[in-house]
Amino acid sequence: MREGKTVPQPESALLTVDEAANYIRMGRTTFYECLNDGSIAFIKPPRGKILVKKTVLDTWLKTHEIPASKVPRNRKEAVM
Repeated sequence: MREGKTVPQPESALLTVDEAANYIRMGRTTFYECLNDGSIAFIKPPRGKILVKKTVLDTWLKTHEIPASKVPRNRKEAVM
């Protein structure tokens, strides 16, 4: 391998809690709440850190997508 060249690393299929929360742009505490209430599945190896499959997050994002036609135009509509 030539010096100065790096081999591109594939994106990890498993993310830590911090990586997963950042990936879906959610706060860490809120992300833990989603893990605890079962809305986001995770893997917990014995004596290991919690890991989340990236595909699980992609699916979760799709299920929480709001069509543009349903997006409130102003704050008053959002509260109602």
